[in-house]
Amino acid sequence: MEETNIPQILKACRKKANMTQAQFAKTIGIKRSAYAYYESGRTRPKIETLRTIAKVYGIDVNELISNKNSDLLHQDQEQKINFDIKDFNDTFYDLSENEKAIIMKLRIMNREKRAKIINEIFE
Repeated sequence: MEETNIPQILKACRKKANMTQAQFAKTIGIKRSAYAYYESGRTRPKIETLRTIAKVYGIDVNELISNKNSDLLHQDQEQKINFDIKDFNDTFYDLSENEKAIIMKLRIMNREKRAKIINEIFE
């Protein structure tokens, strides 16, 4: 099987989102140890888990599973992953931990459930 950069990409995305492994694992509904194994390369996430992770970060799952970012991983430490993580801008960092958790949970909900909650909030 072809080697991928999934562990490095997962870690870079999580750090860019300013989250701990425990916070991110809770967001996607897995144990911290399972997520730590993904980042260390000890185990690989199932495709369904990768889809959820990509959805939370607002990126395409192909950015997690392809090797097109391999050159980026060998660049300067501060520029490891250079792809854009949508919606993780400066405003996101100003949110409380509870507000961040709400946004992350909304991202992984199915469309109908998300619409129902948003309608409840804005009614």
